[in-house]
Amino acid sequence: SFRLPLAITDYLNQSGLDTNVVSWTKKQGSIESISLTKAMMRELRNGDWVLGRFNKIKNKSFVSLEKLSIDLLTLGKDVRLLGSDYIEVCQRCWNKLSEKSDNKIADLDKIIKDEIAVIEKTKGPKHHKARKLQDDLEVFTLYYNFYRSKNSKLSFLQFLTTMYGTQENAITLCTYHRAKGKEAKRIFLMHVDIIYTDIINTELPMAQRIEALNLLYVGITRTLENLFVIDGTLP
Repeated sequence: SFRLPLAITDYLNQSGLDTNVVSWTKKQGSIESISLTKAMMRELRNGDWVLGRFNKIKNKSFVSLEKLSIDLLTLGKDVRLLGSDYIEVCQRCWNKLSEKSDNKIADLDKIIKDEIAVIEKTKGPKHHKARKLQDDLEVFTLYYNFYRSKNSKLSFLQFLTTMYGTQENAITLCTYHRAKGKEAKRIFLMHVDIIYTDIINTELPMAQRIEALNLLYVGITRTLENLFVIDGTLP
């Protein structure tokens, strides 16, 4: 590898993820575990990449990339979010609402709960469409609350199209999949423990476990210098 620092190649060779990596750079680099706190978020700077997942899991401690992006924007950071369909989700939710609606979130909550009730009655309580509607409500609530906090003169949907940066030197948040082929001096990995749980879960199909292993490998090998593991540990 012409770019991976020694800390990464040494880890890969010892971990079993890869047993034949040779570094062609003398940069030592580092692997560090950190916690997702406001202090850590203040340390994020332009050019950093944060990798994670958009899909939710049943875990109250799970912080989505969208939620992290809002927290960073609140701190005044320049953020680029790749791969999320938040605009389409908010557009669909907005279209359900009446122009005369005074409490958008409460009205949308009732509309979606009524739709979920119909789906659960006709297709079962765990149908994927019901889960998707609930996720849509959470995304809309996140962005609409942020919009209201900014007192913007733009309409809600106009605001959505302007809130994120487009420059590569912003803080980039994206999925592990989307990061393939990319590199940065500093990479931050979220949801590592969730991915590793899939790797060792013998009840999952082997193809799914291999995919999880590949994702972890991709994340680890994106950095040119420093790798930070957020609220987790590398196996």
